Amino acid sequence: MKKVYLLTIIIIVLLLLSSCNTKNQNHMLNVVVDTEKLDHKFSNFKITYDEYIDNIQKYFTDNYNEEHHYNRRYVPDPTDLKNLNKSQLEEIRKDLSNQSNISVDISKPYSDNKEAYYVFTKSTVDSKDTEMEKLIITRKYRLTKKDNMWKIMELEQSISGKETPEDNLKYTTKDNKKVEYIKTINID
Repeated sequence: MKKVYLLTIIIIVLLLLSSCNTKNQNHMLNVVVDTEKLDHKFSNFKITYDEYIDNIQKYFTDNYNEEHHYNRRYVPDPTDLKNLNKSQLEEIRKDLSNQSNISVDISKPYSDNKEAYYVFTKSTVDSKDTEMEKLIITRKYRLTKKDNMWKIMELEQSISGKETPEDNLKYTTKDNKKVEYIKTINID
C-alpha cells in the first residue's frame, strides 16, 4: 500500500512540474509572438511609432531603450517612421505595391540557465513587389522572469536576402545544433 501511495505522489509531482513548464513555455512564446507582430506591423506602416512604443515596452526589461526598438525596423533609410501619423501611414499603404506576406517560425524555449531562456525566430518577408528584395529576418530573444512575468532582456537580429543559404543565417543554431521551430504564425 505504501508503494502505491508513494508512486501516486511521484506521479502528481511530475504532472505539476510538467504543467508549470508548459505554462512558462506558453507565456514565453506569447511574449515573442506579440513582439514579432508589433515589429512587423510597425515596419509595414500599420501602426504609428507611438502606438508601437506604447505596446512594445511592456515586453522588455528596463535596460532596453527606444532606440533599440526603432532599429529593428526593416524599412530602408531615409524613411523616418517616427514622425508619420495614421493618415500618412494609410496613404503610404495605398501607394505601396509591395504589401508583404510575412510568416514567422518560432522555436521552443532553450534554457540558458535556471533564470533565462532563449527563443529564436525566423521571419520570411515575401514582398508582392517584384523589385523589392525578399527578406529573412532571424532573431534571438533572451527572456527572464521579472515581476512574475516573462520579459525580454536581450534581442539580437540579422537581416538577410531570401536567397541566403540556411547555413549562413545567423541565430538559427543553439549549441551548434539547428534550433527546433515549433510554431508558425502569419502576419497580415
